[in-house]
Amino acid sequence: MEEKLKGKIQLLSLTISKTNGVLDKGIPEKIERHKDALSKVIASIEESKREVEQSKLEKGELLKDVEAWGREIEEKIDEGDTEMTRLREYLDDPPRLRKSFHVQQSGSHQRGCVYCDDKSHKSPECKECVSIEDRKRKLRDKALCFNCTGNNHRAAQCRSRTNCLNCKQKHHTSICDKVVGEQKAMTASTEGEKVCHPVVVVNANGTKCRALLDTGATGSYASAYLLDLLKLKPKTTLNRRIQTIMGIETKNIHVYDIKVGNLKGDCEILVCVTKIESLRRLKTLTQRHGPDWLSDPGKWPKDIVTAPSVESEKESKVIKQIVNVAVEHQTDDLDDLLTKT
Repeated sequence: MEEKLKGKIQLLSLTISKTNGVLDKGIPEKIERHKDALSKVIASIEESKREVEQSKLEKGELLKDVEAWGREIEEKIDEGDTEMTRLREYLDDPPRLRKSFHVQQSGSHQRGCVYCDDKSHKSPECKECVSIEDRKRKLRDKALCFNCTGNNHRAAQCRSRTNCLNCKQKHHTSICDKVVGEQKAMTASTEGEKVCHPVVVVNANGTKCRALLDTGATGSYASAYLLDLLKLKPKTTLNRRIQTIMGIETKNIHVYDIKVGNLKGDCEILVCVTKIESLRRLKTLTQRHGPDWLSDPGKWPKDIVTAPSVESEKESKVIKQIVNVAVEHQTDDLDDLLTKT
């Protein structure tokens, strides 16, 4: 099904590339046919995307991994919706648009970043204009739609069916101010409760390391050192406001896929992690978090250790640099991962 979907996406790209030529000719009948063809391709992609997503979920893939897989497809659909808007507007008011068409087309078709006009990256990945307020100001100054970043209309009149990829509201992903990870990060006990360090020894893409488990987290993270050690390339780059145990930051983040498993190698989970540069301190976990056995060291599986120990010179160097690979799973899945040793 995925190969079939890829073919449809290529067809969408081809159809989009023909839009300028169709509008240049200015023949209403041809524009109408092109619009209908584009609409059918988009609808077909959306249907195939839903089928693939359902198949992935039935196979047991994590919801967040399926969502990450679909983001690029949604962006391509959004590009098609923007072209649909151009075609509709031309048909609704051809004289006005025909006069300004050559000036406007570069602003709505494969223009790259709308904030710095760099065609090498997309708007959510812009490093020159990072803050949400600055981006909104740019859109206002350029009279662009806050939903699709197209021109000649406002968000209230926007016909694009694709909303924010982060919170699903009617605004562009690049100006989303919703914090990713609204739940509180873990904190140490201050009332005399029994406290333990939730650290587990795991294999990350075949490299032995330690993972810090935060059952209150809404995302998974890996240190830059670990990702460099594994020689991984990012799956995607996103602009996000991230809440971690360090606080809240707005920045471009790199997202990676890591295979995390137990030491025996008979249990492995694909984890989508966000790259973080460093952590100045690790916080501890109280007995109120996580599985029931977490607060009792006597019940811990063999993979669990109270704190990093010097087992070898090589591992010691890794331990000093690795911050965490916070694995977020349901309790049953987590117990299964940790007890298979």
